[in-house]
Amino acid sequence: LVGDSSRVWDVQRRTSLLILLAYDAHRRRGGDPRHLPPALLQRVGSLNHPAIIAPLARLYDVGTGEDKQIIVARLGALRGHKEIFSIIDRALREPQVRRAALVALRQAIFPQALEPLARIFNTSDDRETKDVCLRSIAQVGTDEACEFVLDVMRSNTGGFGSKARQLLQDNAQE
Repeated sequence: LVGDSSRVWDVQRRTSLLILLAYDAHRRRGGDPRHLPPALLQRVGSLNHPAIIAPLARLYDVGTGEDKQIIVARLGALRGHKEIFSIIDRALREPQVRRAALVALRQAIFPQALEPLARIFNTSDDRETKDVCLRSIAQVGTDEACEFVLDVMRSNTGGFGSKARQLLQDNAQE
């Protein structure tokens, strides 16, 4: 199964069906349709498919602090989908889920994340958020990412010049 990419969609369909059956059981027990139990919420977040991002965003909007932490923590696993940043942006502004958002930013080291990471770096006033974004950008590994880090080094944006130099050395491209 691991090496058979032709079966990936079958696995996702089965996983989706199991999630729907668990949700149905939750509703039959009188559960709130807008509040999923943490175990079910983690299963929903485990689907690595862009179609899950919109439902996660809606659940984030109505969720408790614990729900939001689970959702944001799962976003880092959605590699290759820059749509996750719509939720991460909001989470960065909420103290109870900010740490989880920073972890998700640390995990966002894929080429599609470059533009949102650069935007957050350029617009954030928070030094820790800028640091996490710059580290993730340096690890993306594309020419554009290297150019961005090089620009930060040259301009010493926000006093991150020496950090950018170190990141370029640590993540050298061939």
